Amino acid sequence: MRPSYRNLSYVFLLAVLILTLFGCRKEEPRPPEPQVSTALQARVETVAKTSVPDAFWAVGTVKARTTAEVSSRILGTVKELWAREGAIVSAGEVLAVIDDRDLAAQVRRAEAALDEARRGIDEVDQSLREAAAALSGTEANRQYAAATLSRYSQLFQEKSVSPHEYEGVQAKARAAEAQVEQARARILSLEARKKQVEARIAQAQAETGAARVALGYATVVAPFRGQILEKKAEVGDMAAPGRPLIVMEETGHHRLEAGVGETEIATVRRGQAVAVQIDALGEKNLSGRVAEIVPAADPASRTFTVKIDLPPLPSLRSGLYGTASFPRERKEAVLIPAGALVTRGQLQGVFVVDGQNTARLRLVKTGATYDGRIEILSGLAAGERILTSEVSRAADGGRVQALP
Repeated sequence: MRPSYRNLSYVFLLAVLILTLFGCRKEEPRPPEPQVSTALQARVETVAKTSVPDAFWAVGTVKARTTAEVSSRILGTVKELWAREGAIVSAGEVLAVIDDRDLAAQVRRAEAALDEARRGIDEVDQSLREAAAALSGTEANRQYAAATLSRYSQLFQEKSVSPHEYEGVQAKARAAEAQVEQARARILSLEARKKQVEARIAQAQAETGAARVALGYATVVAPFRGQILEKKAEVGDMAAPGRPLIVMEETGHHRLEAGVGETEIATVRRGQAVAVQIDALGEKNLSGRVAEIVPAADPASRTFTVKIDLPPLPSLRSGLYGTASFPRERKEAVLIPAGALVTRGQLQGVFVVDGQNTARLRLVKTGATYDGRIEILSGLAAGERILTSEVSRAADGGRVQALP
């Protein structure tokens, strides 16, 4: 039996009516679910000011206490060069040799002049001995002639000798006296000549000594124990006074040369103990002591150079970067535990708990560290409360329950 078209139309209309009724029905809103508010349980600390030691920092560079540019004292060609960059040399060790042929010739000429002068003094001494003997003979003749003249004078007064004989004796006495004077004059002349020869000997000795010293300068030696930093010449180069051949520095004695500002230099004293930190050696502080304070400031940086002696360490090298901590009077500072600090990228902050026990993140500026506690330079005041635990779970605006 086939269904009629009229019955199918009634069924279709009924279905459309049912769908329309369901589509127009409004869904009633559900009541909100109750939210459970849970406070973060954490330790809360009241910030207070604490008396701490104060210091200021100065940056500097490690340098050897003694650095030398070794050069030749004479003009000549570099014949040998034993220095090697990086080598450790002892004081007096040969570094270079300069061609010394001209200097050796000067030494030989000076020695020859000295030998000639010494032979001259021997000749003068021989002449003096002969002159002294001649003077002794003329003195004896003069005494004999004087005695003869005295006798003849008595006889001449007694008319026992003729005037002619008396005059002859007088002439002999005068001749004997003249011979004595001549002998004495010769001795004086020889003594003057001896002084001249002695002066030539002294001059020749000085010239010989100077020539030998100059010859010694042909060997260039290390002035102290140290390390060769740079070699500025090669074999065959011309060496000259004032032209460096080698640059070396003393080993085992280093200093940190730090620049201290003009507002802080008044607090620095010679002999003052200073804590030094060398970045290349790690975070351990070295015990230094102020050795020198350059009295004039650098006009460009307006800083004074302070030289700090460092302990002898084999790991120290010239050119290393370092910082020095100079102590000042104690100060009052706000310190917080290191665990209370929150880092957000390049920023740092702490969670401050207000009177409603709500945590608020506040940015701060930090300073030095004292026994695990960090100095707060700005952003936090004494008397405020901060979170010191569970800071990684805290949120800005979150509730906090302080642990007992």
